[in-house]
Amino acid sequence: MKIGVLTSSRADFGIYRPLLQNWQEETEISFDIIAFGQHLMESFGNTIDEIEGEGFDVKHRIFSEYIDDSPHGIALNYASTLAEFASFWASKKYDWVLALGDRYEMSAAVQAGIPYQVRFAHIHAGEKTLGAIDEIYRHQITLASTLHFVSLSKYATRVHEIVGDDTSTCVTGAIGLENLSKIKLLSHAEFYQKWGVDMTIPTLFFVIHPETKNYADNNQHVKVLEELSLTLSENFQLIVSLPNSDTNGSMYREMWNTVNTVNPKIKLIEHFGSQSFFSCMKLSKLIIGNSSSAIIEAASFNKFVLNLGTRQFGREAGDNVIHLPYDKSAILTCVMKFVNQEFQGKNIYEKQNGVQLITEKLKQGKV
Repeated sequence: MKIGVLTSSRADFGIYRPLLQNWQEETEISFDIIAFGQHLMESFGNTIDEIEGEGFDVKHRIFSEYIDDSPHGIALNYASTLAEFASFWASKKYDWVLALGDRYEMSAAVQAGIPYQVRFAHIHAGEKTLGAIDEIYRHQITLASTLHFVSLSKYATRVHEIVGDDTSTCVTGAIGLENLSKIKLLSHAEFYQKWGVDMTIPTLFFVIHPETKNYADNNQHVKVLEELSLTLSENFQLIVSLPNSDTNGSMYREMWNTVNTVNPKIKLIEHFGSQSFFSCMKLSKLIIGNSSSAIIEAASFNKFVLNLGTRQFGREAGDNVIHLPYDKSAILTCVMKFVNQEFQGKNIYEKQNGVQLITEKLKQGKV
């Protein structure tokens, strides 16, 4: 069986990793990594280097034009990606093609495959993020896919509502969590050696992306974050994982660069890689942001998360996630309340043998 694996960014490849590592030992499956989008962009860290550095062969690189992160630019980026994949699908055939998540680049690649009747299998289908246009892209991918792998049973119900078929889904949990049993996390000393950041200093980990549905709100959000980060940096070290190429993402990058200049205790990281990202999550005191990774992964490190704004509204979250508006006073109050607490509950996204379930279902050709 030959499987194509679409990967457009650091985020989706980190989730694919345990699955692809499993397939390296498989005799019945061969797979081609099809890299595009942010992976191939220097401004986002050339994350394709990480894929190859881990011993994976990148079979295909699909270059498309990147205009900017304005609404007009995102639309043109989408069109360029779709056009490149229209040519790609005309000459490439797979038994299955994996698509993951909800980014616009992924949606464009999938939409181009519809006329060619490409058989897509969608990982992390059925989820909900009301504050992001990713909600629409995710469901586009779901509609174009034959198989749907979901992280929670509730999401299987949503896929059924979208596609009108309750036989196409399989509950696998969040397979990216399987990385945690395979990746050796960095100690304080190792983290310092690699990044020059002393994690023995009480640290807050910011993982924040723009809100792309009500994108005009980002102006106010950036102002709040600037004031908040400068206040927090008086007592804490801040580490910021810089945002993806979402609408208005550059607005956040410019703000973070400004506050980093004012206070070097605010550390900016373009691309951590999975080992360092998980290590930072483990070694930090608290996670602040609106990233799916925080909601899905932080509980496995016994961390509380302050989830800001509406980007993740609708996504199921554990008891470790505290939902807050972009209000400086409210956020500061919660930082002081939770910064020294450990979450003692379970991660609702953990499920045993998710990778094996996906492998078996693809081999069977049905769910």
